[in-house]
Amino acid sequence: MVIVEVGLILSTIRTVSQAIEDCKSLSSMATGIDKCLTLAENNFFDENGNKKQLNLDGDESTDLKDIVVELETEKKLRAEIHRMGLALDRKFGEGSFAEVLNTRKIRLKKRAEKKEEIKQNLILQKQRRQKILIEIGKGIILIISVSGFVYFVMENI
Repeated sequence: MVIVEVGLILSTIRTVSQAIEDCKSLSSMATGIDKCLTLAENNFFDENGNKKQLNLDGDESTDLKDIVVELETEKKLRAEIHRMGLALDRKFGEGSFAEVLNTRKIRLKKRAEKKEEIKQNLILQKQRRQKILIEIGKGIILIISVSGFVYFVMENI
């Protein structure tokens, strides 16, 4: 099943590489290039940039066949992405693909930082709500205690 996904990624990259030759502007290819890079990253790398395991059960396989298939597939994928980059550089000038990759990397990093910031803000909001609820609970207990004490004093006078 993973091999099918990788085959899909490779064929998508090849299709985009061929379409690069026919396109007139880099912006017209942006969606295809983004799809290729996103597919590759989602299948080979996690959100932290660490290498993802290809096997489906989540355990790291020690079978030599699985390791060889994983390494060969990753090399094919990297080679196809490199070919796509060369085609972009030929069509739109030297360094175009590197510039696209660098800009994309910066934006993905900013997006990850923003997600982390939002996550931290949500945690802080949750902690604030818990503190408020605890203080409200303390207030209610205090009011009940004072009311009970006043009732007790009034009954005994």
